[in-house]
Amino acid sequence: MGAAAMGVQAAGAGLSAYGSYQQGLAQQNYYRYVAGNARTAAGMALQEGDRESGAAQDEGLLKSKALDRSVKQTEGAQAAAEGANGIAGSVTAADIATDTAQKANLDQMLIRYNANRTSWAAKNNAAMKAWQLNNEAAQDEVAGEAAKQSGKLGAFNSLLGGAGQVANTWYRNKQASPS
Repeated sequence: MGAAAMGVQAAGAGLSAYGSYQQGLAQQNYYRYVAGNARTAAGMALQEGDRESGAAQDEGLLKSKALDRSVKQTEGAQAAAEGANGIAGSVTAADIATDTAQKANLDQMLIRYNANRTSWAAKNNAAMKAWQLNNEAAQDEVAGEAAKQSGKLGAFNSLLGGAGQVANTWYRNKQASPS
């Protein structure tokens, strides 16, 4: 009966060790999967930032073109009004044209500034999100390695504990049997 008990104890310790090791590997694979997802999300965040940045620049360009058309219409209407009122070529007409051009220039600069600011914010926010996701991925990879090591340690402890039980059973059987 002693040999059978020792065999069962050894088999139990071996199975427990194998289970601990496999659990560690499974947890490592899970953390690798989570890390991969985080890295994919980081790449997608950067792509989204690029899209948003491009959209902001495109919108700024459209607004700029619309302002150009509006300024040309205004300048044409001003020239017609000046001609109809007989002030074309006067100092007043030149002042009006200069004022219109300066205001249009300021509006163009504001449109470009807003487009650049929105574009920068989109890229900056995307870069920050990607950094955070990549940082989470790195932490998940470390957790995966820790889980793997924990599985190995659990396997070793199971084997060591099983060896102790087998040795204890062997010792008790040796003491109980007559020599």
